[in-house]
Amino acid sequence: MEKTYELDQDIKELIKKDDYKEAINIFKNSFKSGEISKADVLENNYLICDLIKCYRKLKWIDKGIEFIKYMGIEINKDQDTFILKEYGWLLYYKYKNISEINIGENEEEDFDILRRMEDEKFSEVTPNTNQKDYLFKAVENILPFLDSKSKYSSFSKLFRKFLKVESHKIKPNWLSINELLGKIDKNSLSKECEMFETKIKGKMKTVEMASDKESWYSYKTKALLEVRKFEECFNLSNEALILFSKFHHNNDIWFARRIALCKKELGDINTAIQDLQEILKRKKDWFIYAELSALYYDSGQYEEALKHACYATQSFGDNKYKLGLFYNIARIMEALNDMKYAYLHVLLVKMIREKEGWKIGSKISDSLKKYKNESDDFSYNNMEVLYNYLKQFWKEKYPLESDKYVVKKMKGKVKSLRRDREFGFISGEDNKEYYFRFSNVKDEASNIREGVFVLFQTKSPTQEGKNPIAFDIRFLHNQAHV
Repeated sequence: MEKTYELDQDIKELIKKDDYKEAINIFKNSFKSGEISKADVLENNYLICDLIKCYRKLKWIDKGIEFIKYMGIEINKDQDTFILKEYGWLLYYKYKNISEINIGENEEEDFDILRRMEDEKFSEVTPNTNQKDYLFKAVENILPFLDSKSKYSSFSKLFRKFLKVESHKIKPNWLSINELLGKIDKNSLSKECEMFETKIKGKMKTVEMASDKESWYSYKTKALLEVRKFEECFNLSNEALILFSKFHHNNDIWFARRIALCKKELGDINTAIQDLQEILKRKKDWFIYAELSALYYDSGQYEEALKHACYATQSFGDNKYKLGLFYNIARIMEALNDMKYAYLHVLLVKMIREKEGWKIGSKISDSLKKYKNESDDFSYNNMEVLYNYLKQFWKEKYPLESDKYVVKKMKGKVKSLRRDREFGFISGEDNKEYYFRFSNVKDEASNIREGVFVLFQTKSPTQEGKNPIAFDIRFLHNQAHV
């Protein structure tokens, strides 16, 4: 400790001057010259903390993490709390650099994973494995030992950013996420809600985030549902609804949804149907319609299953996330002895997967052969033609009530874009702002720019208070018409 005391004092003086690079340099020179050794460094927790802080301030996050690994600094419950805190900040910024997902910015974006899940159900890859990368393991090692109560701790920021990024991966490791959350004492987590400034629809707004405790319940119940621990998910979701008097990001709806899905898996399908019908009164998202459709199918109510499936197809959402829905309609049509439409829906799944460059899989290939053999000689070679044909079928069978809000044509100008998240807003000629997804741009979406004039159709929002939705968007080349 004596060997490193004076060195650390010099580093502290440089930190006061914000000269972090020179602080790192004098440490490296002392280390390379042999004046100090690894053993000397490991004896001085103050020096370790100051060096990690310098790496963080310089935004040399990877170098800071490498420093900890190289020095053999152990991360466990016996480690100095200040070292744990500084290492936690490094890991937070590492995750922040990986993905700039803004927590709580757009509640609709938070559930993209649910749309991806629809596709995963029919892939041949099991998403719940225990494989973890180095960063996941690092967070797993440190998170349970960070102080969850101090406002200066890195726990809260790292906790939320980690869960946000990991859950938005194409194949989240829900098994490992569930295990990690199980190591964190939920009773020690804060119910305090932090306020932060963020830009929403081009304007800076103050937003309240869910507390650490609410976030824990949200992700833990989500993980339990994914790893099929239905009874535990059911109990925790009910516990959350009792525990919190105020919810963020519609968590009360999502807890109720998980309860309904667990009831189905635990054998109470009729109550599950009733619960989801109640949820639909509050939030008419396509995947809730789809889940209701699946429940009706499992209960043998095929016409009800088809009706809610048709509602889901017509509700706002990217078709590439609706593959499970389209496949389920094929099963419904088979149950209704309509092999032609069973075949066409599986064919649509195949075409979308080919367009996205995804594996077709034996399940789809076998279904195509099965339905083709028993159906009319009916084929489409163009995905858009097939989709439009089926779209007419869905609307004629069970038109969505909200279609009465569709405007035949609307003119407007693109106001703002989020290219990293593939959505934006259009200022309509009626002075309203319309939310849109890049996938609903009929022309080349990569050419869309702020200030471009467009023609589009609209739908009412799926939730009260949200922006109306723009779709079927086309560039208006003759701008003088606007």
